[in-house]
Amino acid sequence: MAFNKNKKIVTTALTAAMVASAVAPVAAAKLTPAQDATKAVDGYYKLSVKTKADVSNSAKVKKAALAKVAKLTSKKDAKLKASLTAKVAKKSAAINKYYQTVIVAAENEAKAIAAVDAFLKAAAQVPVTAETTKEQVEKAYADVLALIAKVKTEAKKTEFKAAADKMKADALAKIEELASPKVASVTAINASQIQVTFNKQVLESDLIDGAGALKNVTVTPQTVDGVLASTPGTLKPVLSEDGKTLTLTTATGAKFNGTYSVVVAKNTVKIVKDGSYVGAFEGTVAVSDSVRPTLTGVTYNAAGTVAYLAFSESVTTLDADFSLTSVSRTDGAALDATTVAGFTKADFTLSATKRNVIEVSLTDIAAADANKELNVNLVGVKDEAGNLISPNPVSVKLTKDTTVKAQANIVSVKRASATTVEVAFDKELQTAPTVAINGGAGVLASATGDSKVYEVTLTAPQQALTGIKDVAVSAWNAYNTAGAAGSVTKIVDFTVEKTAPVIESTQLTKIGNVNYLVVNFNEEVTLADLAAGTLTGTVSKPNGDLVAIPTVNFSAATFHNQPLTATKSKTVKINLDTLTTGVAPAVAYTLVPGTFNVKISSGIAKDAFGNASAEKATSFTVSTSTAKLAAPTSFVSKATNPSVAVVTFADKVDVASAETVANYSIEGATITAAKVITNSAAGATVELTLASGSVNHEGVRLVSVKNVKGYADSFAAMNDYSAIKSFTENVAPKLAGATAVKLTSTSTIVVDFDENLVDASAGTDFDVYQNGAKIGSASALDGSDASKVIITLTAPVSSTAGLVVKAASTIDLTDSKLNSVVFTDTAVSN
Repeated sequence: MAFNKNKKIVTTALTAAMVASAVAPVAAAKLTPAQDATKAVDGYYKLSVKTKADVSNSAKVKKAALAKVAKLTSKKDAKLKASLTAKVAKKSAAINKYYQTVIVAAENEAKAIAAVDAFLKAAAQVPVTAETTKEQVEKAYADVLALIAKVKTEAKKTEFKAAADKMKADALAKIEELASPKVASVTAINASQIQVTFNKQVLESDLIDGAGALKNVTVTPQTVDGVLASTPGTLKPVLSEDGKTLTLTTATGAKFNGTYSVVVAKNTVKIVKDGSYVGAFEGTVAVSDSVRPTLTGVTYNAAGTVAYLAFSESVTTLDADFSLTSVSRTDGAALDATTVAGFTKADFTLSATKRNVIEVSLTDIAAADANKELNVNLVGVKDEAGNLISPNPVSVKLTKDTTVKAQANIVSVKRASATTVEVAFDKELQTAPTVAINGGAGVLASATGDSKVYEVTLTAPQQALTGIKDVAVSAWNAYNTAGAAGSVTKIVDFTVEKTAPVIESTQLTKIGNVNYLVVNFNEEVTLADLAAGTLTGTVSKPNGDLVAIPTVNFSAATFHNQPLTATKSKTVKINLDTLTTGVAPAVAYTLVPGTFNVKISSGIAKDAFGNASAEKATSFTVSTSTAKLAAPTSFVSKATNPSVAVVTFADKVDVASAETVANYSIEGATITAAKVITNSAAGATVELTLASGSVNHEGVRLVSVKNVKGYADSFAAMNDYSAIKSFTENVAPKLAGATAVKLTSTSTIVVDFDENLVDASAGTDFDVYQNGAKIGSASALDGSDASKVIITLTAPVSSTAGLVVKAASTIDLTDSKLNSVVFTDTAVSN
């Protein structure tokens, strides 16, 4: 039994020991300093750094790793220590490089982009006014370009540059729009040309008469220091395509040399937009040309027989100093004797149409020298002022090209109008084509204004053709080809287009004190088919009367703002000052002030296919004056009430338009009403009521006014007006809180506001009631705190029950900006 008992004890002890051994954790082996440092450095080396926070964290990990590396002080760890230190340095350098080139660069890019964004948005909020100068726009443009230069992303740079360019273009266009029509400058181009530049597009017919002669502009030689400027002869005027630059060229053989007065007479030259006159101009221009001309290029006619030498300015070849110093072949071969004898100075002549071009006839160059490049040295070419060409002599390469060329190709064949078929080629022709329509006899086509386009006039039977027909084109020949072309048949749709020209828009315009209705069509109409027509409808007069107008006749329209030689145009004008009644006997019909709602009769114009224009309903307003109401002379906060803005006009205004709230705006503020206060020949004032608190900050704001007219149509609706004006905040003082009215003693009530107050007079501002009975009191601002009002009761009260403070009828408390306090009946608290 003893053995068994002892055996049980031993077994139990062994089992317990085994369980304890299995359950108890084995203590981890402690890392050596070398292992610890290596582990720390490896952890640092493997760090992923993507953000600024990662960089900050890496610095902490680096510091910890280096601290462990520093503990490697034994000699045996020296090599490991150096390796780990180098590894940390390498990782640190990589992180720093990433930080600078990626994270910092991204931050800088974001800042640069934000700066440009902010600039462009701010610029968009600044209105262009009549006071804005081009220099200010150029300065702003230069500033934003400097900011854009700091942006690295090419796509953003391109986007910003486009936005900046648009900002500049829009601002300059607005400046031009707001500016009064005027002569912007007069400059000398060279000894044969001066330019008169207008700031707006002007009517060509006011500068050039039907014969092509200059009118309404005079250029007169002046005497300076006893020397009279040379006479320029009869000047040839040319107006630029944009209608702003008038170039005046001297007569052949004459030149500008000296000082000239340039005068544009008053009320003679009108702008295209609204027919208003360019201001009278008197100025001088001094012409002293010392700039030497240069050769700018060489071109040839289609035949290759004439070369055109273009120069930087007008030149003359008639001077005895001009000569050919040498002519040679660039391939080194000798010139044929015929070329030597025949190709001379006489082959060089001044172009009859372009003063800066010398035409060189190449016909005297022998066949042996054709298609070979010649080097020609010219000496003594001079401009109109006698300046020698630079360089002098000048060398020019010329070739008489007689090589066989490809034949011209047909680009298109189409029925161009009711009476013509048009054939277009890809190059100029020497011989016109023969055109046979629908199997008929061939007809020689005629040249048009375009040297590559020819047309055939249809016979009466051909004009009646419709549907697909054959058109045979033959026997045409371009220059220097192997022979005339054969016959090419094209399929042409002869169906006559039947769509009537549509009037897209109209505009009442005064030109030379004559009222015109400018009519814009959706396609070109022909000059020969412009016809008379009628207007029918009603007129709404300024007093509100709606009156039916009789059918009135107008004479045939004329082209509007087109060259004198134009035969087609999309825009015509109807003279409204020569209207006559349609009922016999016809009498003159005079436009009256009011809004006309009329129909323009059909058939006043036709397109190339003879389709007559359709009837069109339109409207226009006639004022007793074509002048527009002048912009406001002032737009300010009312001196005695910041919740009122006062707009002042120099003229009497139309009350209805002046009291239309939508015609005014103040950025950020709410306008609730507009009221005309004064209105006479001396001017008008309009008071705008602003919602209390809507001007919540003192300072400048963008304002605008539009659509306001003169009284009884004395002036047409004004141009849209915008400006930056300063406004006083209109936030009213109010109680500082729910318990801002307190009984501080049995005979004192303190009313606490959220800002300092001003009391305009010594009168009572508040009344006190208890249980409905008025209590005697007096109020005054707290001498030490102007945001508080002290109410002194004539008799003490024992409690606040039923105690109420009300605004007196004589209350006149305001803040320093004159905003009246907001106060409603308030119970007094303890």
